[in-house]
Amino acid sequence: MIQAVLLDFYGTLAYDTIDFDATWNAYYLFLKSQFNTPVDYRTYLVALQKTIEWAKYMREIRLHEVTFYQFHSRVLSFLNIPSPKTILDALFSFYLKHKNVYFYHDVKHILKNLKRKNYKVGLISNANSLLAFMKIKENGLDIYFDKICISSELGIRKPHPYIFKCALEALQVPPDETVMVGDHFRLDIFGAKRLGMKAILIRRTEKSKIHDKKYSPDAIIDDISQLFIALKKLD
Repeated sequence: MIQAVLLDFYGTLAYDTIDFDATWNAYYLFLKSQFNTPVDYRTYLVALQKTIEWAKYMREIRLHEVTFYQFHSRVLSFLNIPSPKTILDALFSFYLKHKNVYFYHDVKHILKNLKRKNYKVGLISNANSLLAFMKIKENGLDIYFDKICISSELGIRKPHPYIFKCALEALQVPPDETVMVGDHFRLDIFGAKRLGMKAILIRRTEKSKIHDKKYSPDAIIDDISQLFIALKKLD
């Protein structure tokens, strides 16, 4: 019997848009105004690219989260610019202005019904900032979650077992009575199945492609609105 449902955030409950060129240019102009450096935009982009490569290694190979503040502290170190919290806070404010987060249709109704059906509900998100949690709270959705595990708080990213265990232990449910719902095969499905959990894949993009049949999802849906049909079959 399924006792708990764990949900991914981006690609499952919500999606985001951001104009990186505009965002990076805003960072550069701010730093130029504060420190009169870097001397040109190209210099800034070189420091940014070096940090992107480092962050990709840490996130994808080491499965360690690189937070927004850690990322930009490293960019500033390449440019010999100090990184007090006030400067990083200012950069984060530009990030919030440029990044938009939208919830998929009927998400609130789905979360409400999960609770009405007495499921324990958790969120497991790979996010380098607490923006996901901020948006959940802004939209009044935090009341539907019994546990929220975000990589920027834990320092570990999916598919590492630790982030899944964070939710399982908090909800006090065994893996085989828990379902993970997500759109990314490697991060969500593989990560959950490896621990003995059931998994529902939301088929959205190339990230949803099944690369290892040994860890195939227990159900595949095309939209979060089909969740209860899949849960009924698994139950």
